[in-house]
Amino acid sequence: MSLSKAANTSRRSRKSRPKIAGAVLTYIVLTVLSVFFIGPLLWLLSTSLMTDTQNPFSIPPTFIPHPMTLNNYVFALTHDAMARDLLNSLIVAVVGVAASLFINLLTAYPFAFLQFPYKKSIFLMMAITFVVPAGGLIPTFVMLSDMHLTNSWFGLWFIGLFSPFTMFLFRQAFLTLGKTIHEAGMIDGASEMRMFIKIFIPLIAPTVATFGIIGFLGSWDSYMMPFVLLNSSSLFTAPLALSFFQSSFGASFQVIAAAEVLVAAPIVIIFLSLQRYYVNGLAGAIKA
Repeated sequence: MSLSKAANTSRRSRKSRPKIAGAVLTYIVLTVLSVFFIGPLLWLLSTSLMTDTQNPFSIPPTFIPHPMTLNNYVFALTHDAMARDLLNSLIVAVVGVAASLFINLLTAYPFAFLQFPYKKSIFLMMAITFVVPAGGLIPTFVMLSDMHLTNSWFGLWFIGLFSPFTMFLFRQAFLTLGKTIHEAGMIDGASEMRMFIKIFIPLIAPTVATFGIIGFLGSWDSYMMPFVLLNSSSLFTAPLALSFFQSSFGASFQVIAAAEVLVAAPIVIIFLSLQRYYVNGLAGAIKA
């Protein structure tokens, strides 16, 4: 009996060795990739804390400068209106994402629950736009110029107002809830808008949060469209202002690093704080 147990234990041990070796190899690869991704960020943060006399390009690189200083951050915030530009980016991102989410949700709801003429044909035409290339910067600029939306945040909000792909995933998320809830609400006498706001949006909140995070990150990082549309420096967003900041303080890598950390910090904090909702919502949207 003991020999049989020993043989079974030996066989299980031999079977588990490839799994252990695979897990070890996976962790090694992930560790190496983490170093490549996190290393530049740590170097940027370290450089932003250095004094003017320290060399940010020393070999090996210095990740914990001594002494440390916050003067670079103070200088970046008090010169060239960087604080105002960060506020501009926050306003553009929050208002743009809120408007886009509301419009896409409001468009997806009828396609999920309501009946109206040419419903399938209209939805098919919207779905076709998934594979149609974007119009490009020049046609977009000409269109917004004709609408008198250049040199204005309204132009940035307008071009991001509707996304067929986002609308499609919201529709799928609504459909996963089933039509029973909708029918129950109609029997209780609830209006469509009340069911839309009070019932269905809370039920797909993870999906809404996911696309809210994606939209915020995309809006905050956007550079090309603000560069094309905005002329007044008082309207500049943080990424656009950062390029001019670099030309003004190109000799001081420490100040530039501090400004770049200030621009990158909000999206890093938001993503790390809400990554659970991001993963769960994206998984739910894909499953839908």
